[in-house]
Amino acid sequence: TYTTNSVRDLSQTLASIYMYGHYNVRATVKVADVQFTWGSHPVQFSAEYERSATQGLLDLTGNSTIDISNASFDSNAEMTFDGTDDTINTGLFSGRNPATDPFTIEAVVKSDTTSGGRMWVDATNNGSNQRLYCAHAATGTGTPMGIQGSGWSSSAPHDTDYHHYVIVMDGSVARLYNNGEAHSTKNYTSYQIQALNIGGRNTYRWFGDIPIFKLYDRALTADEVLQNYNATKSRFL
Repeated sequence: TYTTNSVRDLSQTLASIYMYGHYNVRATVKVADVQFTWGSHPVQFSAEYERSATQGLLDLTGNSTIDISNASFDSNAEMTFDGTDDTINTGLFSGRNPATDPFTIEAVVKSDTTSGGRMWVDATNNGSNQRLYCAHAATGTGTPMGIQGSGWSSSAPHDTDYHHYVIVMDGSVARLYNNGEAHSTKNYTSYQIQALNIGGRNTYRWFGDIPIFKLYDRALTADEVLQNYNATKSRFL
């Protein structure tokens, strides 16, 4: 909370408000859902998102409620999964057809085991003939993602290292990137997503960490995937 008096000229450099900052210009901190309430100042600001003293945070377009009751978090407030019942149904993209509405899934994942069928993400569609799911595969052989009915079966994780994974659903092809590089592809056709689950499903629960999970409402380019990997790798990889 930052409070200033009514005579402070907010156009002055020293009157700047810093929510989060870092002296090292190479570090980037992103803040979501920050709102201000402006009083009477010499420099006025847009009242588009202004609220009264008795209001809570204003509704923002695109807000969603995510049920995290079946998820666990470590001491750094990062998601961790026990391989048995930890999962998160995001409630997002339900009813979406990736053949007509492309999207992208990005995550940093780390498995605590190299045994058993494990999925870090699963997008179901009522169990019919197409289902997006992604297990954990590094390089070499093995297809780490699949569309149900196309001959893919879930596999054990290849290692216990951190990986930056991106799945781009571009309208007809699901493209997987591992640590900024193209890894494998799968063709798909029209289908409706029922749910998008972090941490797998049924007997294919994830056992390990997923400290970052992002959804994009469009298909990222290869350059954007590489840019995101480079921005993340110093934290985990």
